Amino acid sequence: MANLVVLLIGLSFLGHTLSEHDHLRSEEVYVDYLRNDYLLTERDIWNDIASNKNLKEVIQKIHSEHSKLFSNSFLTGESLSDKRLLNGKNIIDEYVADVKMKMRAVKENYLHDSTDPDSLKKEILEMAMQNSNTTLVDRIYDSVVREDFFGYVKTIAEQQKCVKRGQTIDSANYQLFQHYNDVTKSELGAYALVQLSYMFLAAYGEKSYIEKAKILHNVYKERSKKTQDHVKELMLVANRDIWKCDLSPQTYDDPRYQITNFLEGVVDNEVNLNPDNDCKKSCSDYTTTKSYGCHEGTPCDKEPQNAKSRCNGTLYDCDFIESDMSVCFTENYSNRRYTNIVLGSGKKLGSEDCYRSATSISSWTRWFVQCSNCFCLCDEMSEKTERFFSLKEVLADTSSNSIITGVGLFKEKGIFTWGIHQSELLSNGRVNLTKPWNAFTEVERFQPGEQVDGVDYHTLTYQHRSINLDSVLAPPGTLITGIRFIVNNGVLNIEIRATKFEFSTGRLYNDHKWISNEHENVHRTPINLKKSDIPPKATDFSVQNVEVNKFVQFQPSGIEQDVAQTTIPFIDSQIVESFDQRAPLSGVGIYFKKTSGFGGFIAPKVITYDMTPHIGKSNF
Repeated sequence: MANLVVLLIGLSFLGHTLSEHDHLRSEEVYVDYLRNDYLLTERDIWNDIASNKNLKEVIQKIHSEHSKLFSNSFLTGESLSDKRLLNGKNIIDEYVADVKMKMRAVKENYLHDSTDPDSLKKEILEMAMQNSNTTLVDRIYDSVVREDFFGYVKTIAEQQKCVKRGQTIDSANYQLFQHYNDVTKSELGAYALVQLSYMFLAAYGEKSYIEKAKILHNVYKERSKKTQDHVKELMLVANRDIWKCDLSPQTYDDPRYQITNFLEGVVDNEVNLNPDNDCKKSCSDYTTTKSYGCHEGTPCDKEPQNAKSRCNGTLYDCDFIESDMSVCFTENYSNRRYTNIVLGSGKKLGSEDCYRSATSISSWTRWFVQCSNCFCLCDEMSEKTERFFSLKEVLADTSSNSIITGVGLFKEKGIFTWGIHQSELLSNGRVNLTKPWNAFTEVERFQPGEQVDGVDYHTLTYQHRSINLDSVLAPPGTLITGIRFIVNNGVLNIEIRATKFEFSTGRLYNDHKWISNEHENVHRTPINLKKSDIPPKATDFSVQNVEVNKFVQFQPSGIEQDVAQTTIPFIDSQIVESFDQRAPLSGVGIYFKKTSGFGGFIAPKVITYDMTPHIGKSNF
């Protein structure tokens, strides 16, 4: 017996002193903290049993400590992993349910706060004998190891594809972490049920269970270490991005997802494109000009009364298409100038049918010189144009210890601005879901003297219409609490605010830093969107472009496909966050996705905080 006492009292801290161990425990994920906390409690109780401490006190301690453990909402609550990921093929689900059922039954029927050590003694010993085998503990571990459960989760997570509209493609790293939580919770519950049984049996006189408990303890520690090492190895190389699949195509017909009335295709005669009203040049000579008038017989002169095709801004990149054409004008309330144009050769520009009478337009000859109809791009600042991006920061409420857990890019009052989901950060990497809410910047349409272009917002122009496709990562030991757009040399970039925090308590420090990639000296190349149709016409899901050092220019849709009447790409305005809204974030990115032949979308993605360094940080 003396040797057993020494063995149990001498349970080591794996080379750490008590103070060092306590410090490391503060840096571990919550499920590891729970497990190690139980192992410390278990050690104390077994020391009391082995040293023949007062039976009344020992029995009370067994009851109270296990009642506390089996009441822990994290341990007994719903699974944290995404049930949809494995499509109902989670091999440990039945064991998870079995453990929770048994913990609930034991707590409700056998654990009590009576000071009488003989209270329910007979029933407790019967329960202890029934739960004294390690079958459930072994089955959980064997299933995880035999089937390489975590390897399977990683493979499935990294093979996720869009099969449903608005589906979240979640971080493989985070999926692994939440499955690790579920497995570890179940193993701890199953282990604690057996140890509880051994404790009752030993306390009531069956001292042989002390040795059985020690053997089980060592096996459980060894298995836990192997599981941790395997999960960490997988998480280190697992993707951490979260992004969204397209919504239904018709959803994107809504102007909320579009930049409107920017660089639209316009037909005008070259006689209107110069101050002399002559036809001495060719269409391609007019790279930058404007409409100087509306000469009789030109397109603007022939447009129907309720149409408005003339460009009152700057015209760019004019070119000749054909001399004769039949133009289907839209009404002036539309965001388009034309429904379609049918050329004299029979070629149709734009796929839509004309719902009104088309107007015939032809080039003509003046003094042996042809006055050609040109097709140009119109950059016109009108009341209908919505081409603005807010430069105002959007911040989580750090005064209430909130962090950003989701982001989206939304059009508010004609300006694209960041929206966020924020939640309260708790200890050991947890997030409080009772407090998520949206926050938007306060945006108003441009009012002279109130908001300043380049300070409060950015206006897309022909010269400045690019956005860099980037991911911005926060430094280690920080989480994201803010986001905004910045402009560098006329190009939009994202910037995040990283805030230092204490992992053990979850407390955010008043230590913030704005971070972007704007100063990186990299050569970027554009995404080619020439001859692209509009995104709502695509029936397949968009595919994410994964090339690095790219940017995209907002530009008109293809002339043949859409008469260059729509700005592409669109903005996919979905909030992006983990499937459970619990994931702290380490990064935000802007990426491009499209279906071949279509203009695609720019959209945000988020990058989850990597919990790998906090797994197995301390093992009792």
